[in-house]
Amino acid sequence: MIPISLYVSMEIQKVFFKLFLDNDVKMYHSETDTPALARTSNLSEDLGGVQYVFSDKTGTLTCNKMLFARCSILNRKYGMTTADRKAHTGPAPWRSPFAKGDEIFWDSTLWEQRTDEATSFFLKHLALCQSVVPEAGPDGKLILNASSPDELALVNMASYMGFNFLSRSLKSISIDANGVNETYSLLNTLEFNSTRKRMSVILRRPSDGVILLLTKGADNIMLGLMAHDQKDHDLETSKAFLSEFASEGLRTLVLGYRILDEQEWVAWNERYTQATLALDQREEKVMAAAAEIETGLILAGTTAIEDQLQDGVPNCIQQLFKANIKVWMLTGDKLETAENIGQSCQLLTSDMSVIACAESDSRMAIDIIEEQLARIRATPTGAAAKVGLIIEGAQLAACLLPANRKQFVTLADNAAGVICCRVSPAQKAEVVKLVQENMPGKLTLSIGDGANDVAMIQQAHIGVGISGLEGLQAVNASDYAIAQFRFLERLTLVHGRY
Repeated sequence: MIPISLYVSMEIQKVFFKLFLDNDVKMYHSETDTPALARTSNLSEDLGGVQYVFSDKTGTLTCNKMLFARCSILNRKYGMTTADRKAHTGPAPWRSPFAKGDEIFWDSTLWEQRTDEATSFFLKHLALCQSVVPEAGPDGKLILNASSPDELALVNMASYMGFNFLSRSLKSISIDANGVNETYSLLNTLEFNSTRKRMSVILRRPSDGVILLLTKGADNIMLGLMAHDQKDHDLETSKAFLSEFASEGLRTLVLGYRILDEQEWVAWNERYTQATLALDQREEKVMAAAAEIETGLILAGTTAIEDQLQDGVPNCIQQLFKANIKVWMLTGDKLETAENIGQSCQLLTSDMSVIACAESDSRMAIDIIEEQLARIRATPTGAAAKVGLIIEGAQLAACLLPANRKQFVTLADNAAGVICCRVSPAQKAEVVKLVQENMPGKLTLSIGDGANDVAMIQQAHIGVGISGLEGLQAVNASDYAIAQFRFLERLTLVHGRY
């Protein structure tokens, strides 16, 4: 018989485990005054058995402190390359008179051309197409509250170039456009979500009453909404710029616009209003109505934002690898950006053979996977440990079909590092579920920092939330909360192995 005192002893041990973790000074982040937090005491024995780690990228592996780095307007790119900027020593070669201290855009050419029609419109687009809410701080200075750090970086860039966002109300947005105050009537705001991957505002321009549709979003969505007869932009050139920016690990966005006819807007606005009032399937009807107007866009330019890697991430991932823990990165970024970050954080190393399944690939991902599996079976044991896998959202969706799941998981299990990019929050959770169903008995851990990661965190056996700039949704849905990704090493390999 098992004495009742044994159960009591086990529960007391779990309580002490939680206390040790909560008070571990080596997992305390002094910059944000954030300690580690065990939100449960029932999973302590599982931490040491984790075999798969699924990680978000932005705000989890990176700092989520966005800085505007590069852009393109009218087939011309601006801003120093990441390599040139990091190699530069001494003071910045150029800074705007409106600089606040942490800007990394050092190209004076854009400043010199800010009064040109195309450049001025691009900068106004940055200042107007947003949902930032300004508030007066204790010292009277304006504080901008943005829904995401990306959006704040775009508005700050406009300000850096002399196009300041001043105020907003339910019906208007005011900016200081290079010394001239302009107040635009705000007719509609079409919000961003993870399905649309874009946002729009519809404004009435004060100078002539023209109705403008301004849209910004992910390049894979936006480029498909562009009109074919672009007068001043070469879409292929802009695509090349976007690939170059992404290869530097920068987060890219595309800006577009369209001038709306008054009657066209009135008719559409009636349909859109009806959609917003719908009782059934309201969200789907609103998105469908928004998609009606967001077509035939003219390219205004592209942007590239830098999000630096957190301290200690490469070392943490290498230590997890040494403990035979598989690490997967799940991100909404495009393939080139994800691959660059994967290399920076040592998820992909120079001695790996990287298999890339891009959306633009004419071959289906499952064909590529089956070909690689045949190679793995024909190679000596251990050779597969040098394989890295990158797969984009559309190709991943094909691999998640019931007929293809087993092959995909088999290859992924033989890969040292796996990156899934262009994935939605639902796909993140589906990937975790896929591994759980096809690798029974293997413990999974998901780590993220935002609302988009909640489904993934809740799906895994162990959920870890990072308390960052995206709010506390991820922390509230998690089993353990930490301030930085690097603390995951101590959580799993120290507290989990005691």
